Amino acid sequence: MATDASNPSPDPPALRQGRSRADVIVLGVAIVAVWFLVIALGRTWGIWLEGQGRNIVLFTPPVLGGYRPERDLRFLIPVVVAVALIAVVPRLALRARWSIAMVTAAAGSLVWWLALAAVDGADAFTRGLYWNDDYASTYAYFTGDPGGFLATFTDALPGYSIQLRAHPPGVPLVLAGLAKVGLGTEAWTAVLTYAVAASGVVAVLIAVREIAGESTARRALPFLVLAPAATWMAVSFDALFAGAAAWLITLLVLAATRTGRRADLLAVGAGVLAAVAALFSYGLVLMGCLVLAVAVAFRAWRPLAIATVTAAGLVVALVPFGYWWITGLEATSVEYYTLDVDRPYSYFLFNNLSAWFLVIGPATVVALAFLRDRRLWILVGGGLAAVAAANLSGLSNAEVERIWLPFTIWVLPAAAVLGGRGWVTRGWLGAQAATAIVLAWFIRTHW
Repeated sequence: MATDASNPSPDPPALRQGRSRADVIVLGVAIVAVWFLVIALGRTWGIWLEGQGRNIVLFTPPVLGGYRPERDLRFLIPVVVAVALIAVVPRLALRARWSIAMVTAAAGSLVWWLALAAVDGADAFTRGLYWNDDYASTYAYFTGDPGGFLATFTDALPGYSIQLRAHPPGVPLVLAGLAKVGLGTEAWTAVLTYAVAASGVVAVLIAVREIAGESTARRALPFLVLAPAATWMAVSFDALFAGAAAWLITLLVLAATRTGRRADLLAVGAGVLAAVAALFSYGLVLMGCLVLAVAVAFRAWRPLAIATVTAAGLVVALVPFGYWWITGLEATSVEYYTLDVDRPYSYFLFNNLSAWFLVIGPATVVALAFLRDRRLWILVGGGLAAVAAANLSGLSNAEVERIWLPFTIWVLPAAAVLGGRGWVTRGWLGAQAATAIVLAWFIRTHW
């Protein structure tokens, strides 16, 4: 057992900040009320806009989905899994060896994601990755001739499906790579996505441990596992993006806290993953908010320079093969305005937060009000800055419940301030799980 977690306090840090238990409860209830009100207003406003004939294309504001017509006994699966995880994960997080705690984080997250997806049956495990709608028309092309696909990608963009037009060519190239090694099926794509996403949870905890200490990471662990974000982690490529981007930040953190050749190699690794992230999604350049937060906090200018040069070099290296990232971004921006959607900035500025509040759950919102650990704020603040930049830019109009997952997983560790081994911690974990279950009860998400 780790020495700083062998005899943990039963009370979460929120109860050890000079406040009485009653004050904490009252403030917590007030914040949860605000959380609920923001979600309710986003939903009400969206329904009103739809009633006015505005084509905002949400269907189930504040998130994109469809109303569930019926329910069956499969809804017992996430309920049973949630109860089991709430009973087991906090204890293992605090008392097990660090390596076992990391296995618990990855396995517990994966089980929770799959339990929520299971309410829609076996096809739900690959539905969000299913390429028949978005990749079928070009699948044979980019798997058979990935070089040709890359060379003509920007020019051919108007003829592609929405998802291809909305992103750089990273995902098709990954699918092509899987096909080349005989793994070109939906099942193997799902395995890759889940594995990378689950490893991303571990990456976040490693970074939290490095910056804010092992005790803080252990307290945050159950809240990363049971976050309502799980609703989208099992059914979209954005989970793959989140996992890859998480390791980018963690490698940079490790580089910033080390010296010598090892630090340089870690920075190179961070740069490689930065290039990968840039080829997955144009919006992932906002991971730079976290990168800068880490670099400034540790004055890690050398690792920052090495990572930046590596990432830029790899992206520029694709130019001779016919793809220039900036030209692709411009083409995607043009394609967005060809879609028949009506997404007013003022509404989505607010509704994006409504949807995101559902994703992070009430415990995270309460934790942000109580968090006083300046070390942890480096990561949490970086995640919040990325969310704020994405929202204010106006380029994130709807579907942020999945699009912001790479930023969200860095905000979730704030709940370490609520972590411990008592009823308070389990109560907040129950609130997180209940949010996801209630959401699944009423809405069938599209991703």
